Amino acid sequence: MQRGRLAILGVVSAWLGACVVEAEPGVEALGVTQDALREAPVADAFGDPLPGLSRRLTQRFETGRTLFSTVLQSSDGVGFAFSGVPGCFICHTVPAIGGSSGVTQVRFGHLADDGSFDPLLAEGGPTQQFLGQTGPQAPPACGVESPIPLETIPDDANVIVSRRSPPLFGLGLVEAIPDAALELLALQQRSKRDGVHGQVNHVEDAVTGRRRAGRFGLKAQIPTLTEFVATAMLNELGVTSPLFPDEDCPNGDCTLAGCDGVPDPDMSADKVASFVDFVRLLSPPPPRPLTPTARRGKLLFQRIGCATCHVPDQITGPSSVAALDHVVFHPYSDFLIHDLGPSNQGSADMTTQGEARAQFVRTAPLWGTNSNAELFHDGRGFTVAGSVFWHGGEADPARSRFTALPADDQAAVSDFVLSL
Repeated sequence: MQRGRLAILGVVSAWLGACVVEAEPGVEALGVTQDALREAPVADAFGDPLPGLSRRLTQRFETGRTLFSTVLQSSDGVGFAFSGVPGCFICHTVPAIGGSSGVTQVRFGHLADDGSFDPLLAEGGPTQQFLGQTGPQAPPACGVESPIPLETIPDDANVIVSRRSPPLFGLGLVEAIPDAALELLALQQRSKRDGVHGQVNHVEDAVTGRRRAGRFGLKAQIPTLTEFVATAMLNELGVTSPLFPDEDCPNGDCTLAGCDGVPDPDMSADKVASFVDFVRLLSPPPPRPLTPTARRGKLLFQRIGCATCHVPDQITGPSSVAALDHVVFHPYSDFLIHDLGPSNQGSADMTTQGEARAQFVRTAPLWGTNSNAELFHDGRGFTVAGSVFWHGGEADPARSRFTALPADDQAAVSDFVLSL
């Protein structure tokens, strides 16, 4: 068994012995034993479903993929304001449906001198809407040409940032990590006193109202895939749902809120659930075989401290889906938030979401890096070395150790990361 595997199994043992937490929705118990653990199945190709799904779950996956791959129409409730071509696949298509793309989301807000952040919701924040319903197919109230972008950045916004569309592969496994496991990871990091002290971003679960450990999004601001999908529907497509039934009005002007011609909520909970099924049942990204150089890079990656935050292994809790039940998988992330310094020195985007303040960013999972032409949350890291350069704050010591490596060792670390 590999050293990293032993370490994460040690985490589970400590968690079992020390943590007593409230059961999560739909979960009868949080018990995990080492004997019950197994390796998460990985498909051969990007965009495939988790291997070994039942016929019923495979059908749900295919139904969701069809919806995900469809251009939505005004009859589907596409809002009078949205961010781009109204279809999920537009932002998630590289290297397969469910992946990433060069499409970015623009966010804005106001960061005050005292560190408080206003997402400017009354002025249309936090995301910029670029397009509106126009032309002969639009409802009569909206059949007028609209400017592009439809929504302008308010004058009082002093934070304007871009976020790349994240890949969705393997997110059902990430959702299945028990909150207690993330809490324990944070506790262990703080106990080491090496300057790395990740935190759980505690956020309200929009579905249950419970306080949960966030894990999705740049700031780990979302705890579940249902909320993740419903949020994207609203912010990117202008599609309301029972979870978020109110239209996102450009610059806060809701005059044309009924412009899509469909009563709110636009999309039923069952239809949203079909999109969620597709994302939840996507297989993890398949890694490339390790070359001898990449194997050496893996050892260096651990030695210089990158694996402290980019934790190689995670473990799911109990699940009714066998492929998500008590499995070890390899996202290379702790899914915690870290202070990485101001945006001109590190990777933060200076927005605030939940407990993730301006300089805090979730550790980006590295799996699937072998398929990304652009690295980093805004695409500024075109190489592994370039991405390391933007790691400040808590990551500064590891960055310094990387830059002190000889060129061939840096290249070995890059080869390893690009194999994931």
